[in-house]
Amino acid sequence: MKNEFRKEFVEVLSNISDTETAEGFLDNMFTESEIDEFVLRLQIFKKLKEGKSLREISSELNVSITTVSRGSKEFKYNHTKFLETL
Repeated sequence: MKNEFRKEFVEVLSNISDTETAEGFLDNMFTESEIDEFVLRLQIFKKLKEGKSLREISSELNVSITTVSRGSKEFKYNHTKFLETL
């Protein structure tokens, strides 16, 4: 059942075609804290794609090495078309 709901969630996301709707979706679906986590993960992925070290990213984003390391593990094992958009 989870996969069915996940698929539906992804379909909703894929139907969003403008930034105003996307922002409204985020604001209605997630807390500020959850959005901040997504935003941070995106920045970590972008910097990893640029080839920056974990220490460089940690310093630039003012977050712990542990936070960057967690993002790095996801980045290494989950290369998807999404990463091509960064």
